[in-house]
Amino acid sequence: MSGAPATGKTTLAERVATSLRLPLFARDELKEAIGDRLGAPRDVAESQRLGLAAYAALYVAARRVPEAGTGVVIESNFRRGRSEGELRPLLAHASARLVHCAAELATIEERYRGRHLRGERHPAHRDAERADALVEDLAAGLFEPVDLECPCLVVHTDAGYRPGMGEILAFVA
Repeated sequence: MSGAPATGKTTLAERVATSLRLPLFARDELKEAIGDRLGAPRDVAESQRLGLAAYAALYVAARRVPEAGTGVVIESNFRRGRSEGELRPLLAHASARLVHCAAELATIEERYRGRHLRGERHPAHRDAERADALVEDLAAGLFEPVDLECPCLVVHTDAGYRPGMGEILAFVA
């Protein structure tokens, strides 16, 4: 499950994992647990270091589950041109599907800023300091679907899911 921040990846990943009875590994959840243990980052650079540690844990865990003969949902804001090297080895152990969440820029900005203002985000993310960089990253195409050799379904999340949950679950299953 991929997409830019605030496109609804986590919510959709939770619904898919629950519906298909699969474990879910969410990068933000790992980052927050690391931040709870080590303390909230003092700046964006430290937040990014926590994020890198969370990615390392995510990839190790995600690699182990298919080796055990079961599926897994992994979710993060994987970046096109940067995340493929870590994701490709996972394809060797699974019949992978990529679900990519997308939304209009105005929707993403509103959700991103809103969740921070409402206090819904963990301090490990430093979202208030990243809002302008998010817009730049979106314009640069970093949150387009990652380039992997597997089927990809783009889900538009501006108002519900297009395509709908039935189609999404059928695609993943």
